[in-house]
Amino acid sequence: MKSNSLDIKLKKTEEELKQHEQEIADQHELHKLTVKELELSKESHKIAQDQIQQQKQKVSIINIISLEISSNSVVHGVFLSLMNSLRPI
Repeated sequence: MKSNSLDIKLKKTEEELKQHEQEIADQHELHKLTVKELELSKESHKIAQDQIQQQKQKVSIINIISLEISSNSVVHGVFLSLMNSLRPI
């Protein structure tokens, strides 16, 4: 009788342990996915930052060119026309 009771308790403990192990495995998998998503987000952010830096450099170059061109009124008019044609509608 006591052996039967111990067997039942052992099986219950084994089931609880398996359930706990599965929960840990699920948490580990979720953690791995979260880390992977974070790494992708970091890379995406870095790409966006690089693109912003490139655009800032282009704007700086255009500003320098604009200052140089503004000293020549004929070229300045052509430059303004060109810049206006490049603006999005």
